[in-house]
Order: sequence, then structure tokens, then C-alpha cells
Amino acid sequence: MVAFHVQDRNAAQDLNRFIQKSYVDLLDTDVSPAPDQKGFYLVFVELPLNTNVGDAIENITKDVGALAEIDTWRMRLRSIKGTRAFNVKLVDRVLVKQLNGNLHEFFNMSDLSNVILEGRLMKMIGGNQVFQVEFVDFGPASRLYAQRKLSERAVNFDTNSKLGARKAQLLLGRTLDVECLGEHLVVRSYNCAQILLCKLL
Repeated sequence: MVAFHVQDRNAAQDLNRFIQKSYVDLLDTDVSPAPDQKGFYLVFVELPLNTNVGDAIENITKDVGALAEIDTWRMRLRSIKGTRAFNVKLVDRVLVKQLNGNLHEFFNMSDLSNVILEGRLMKMIGGNQVFQVEFVDFGPASRLYAQRKLSERAVNFDTNSKLGARKAQLLLGRTLDVECLGEHLVVRSYNCAQILLCKLL
């Protein structure tokens, strides 16, 4: 979740509408009903937590900056005290760390010994095996199914996809389920509403 601080309610509503029309992949936007203690209205922008989140925030700040004639941005991250100049690498480091934590929790009951996310490359490690996939997204099943139109995709019966899904299933164990939908591998947990989307390399 990203929040922009705006001094005027009308300006906040204008910013909200502007961001909604952005080409950036958004989940939702909203304006706070009242100003905060310092008199600022907040424009909340919910983005998918994936490996592109820093770039998405940077693209929004560039578009808003061009419109509002803002050259420099300052940011506050929950895990870091104070404010600092906007820095994509720092945002990525902090948010991808959070994503890694979420993924480790998701895979906690699996048979994996480790999961490593390096950019878009995901390594699932179990025993003496390493299964590598392209990370696509991770989040609530309801959002990802709707956003990626997964319900409309046919189950993939291609030999390579079936072998890849089978290999992943054997590595993960019985607490997770792997299915091929279109070009995606969909990994579900029986214990949570989150799913992992990835692609075979």
C-alpha cells in the first residue's frame, strides 16, 4: 500500500482519479474521508506485492510529478525511521523482503527446505533438487483469478507442462496443490487463500 499526502481534498480526489487511469497494474485506490493530524488528505494506492512494485511506484511518481510539477519525492517506509529521498532500489529491497517473508510462510508446511526469489527467478529447493520457475505473482486467489482471468484458461495438458507440474508437486509434498492453467503453474495451499502464479522456464 502506498499513500500520497495531499493538502486539499479536491486535489486529493483529482489525484485519485488520475492514478486510477494509470497504465500501472493497480488493485485499488481511495481517498481518506478526513485529513490526518497534520491536515493532509491521503490518497491510498494498493499495488500487487511482486518483484515489479518499485518500478510501479516510480512510474506513478513520474506521471504525477509531470502533472503536478514535482521533481523530487520523499518517502517513508514502515521499517525505516524518518523520511528520505525516493529510491527504487530501497523500496524493492524492503518490499521484496516482505514478499519473501510471505512466500516462506506460504511454503512453511511444504516439503521444501528453502525458497529463493532472485528478481523474477524463483528457486524451490527440497532434498537435493532445485526446481526453477519464473515468478509471476502472489496474492489472494480471488484477486489473481479475476485479474489474470484464470477461470477462463483451459487446463494445460502439454507434456512439458504436465511434467513440470508433477515435478513441482513431488517437491512440494501433499500440503500444496499444483495445477497448470494456460501458461501458468498455480500453486495453492489448503490452509490459506493465497496462491502463487509462476511459469516454467
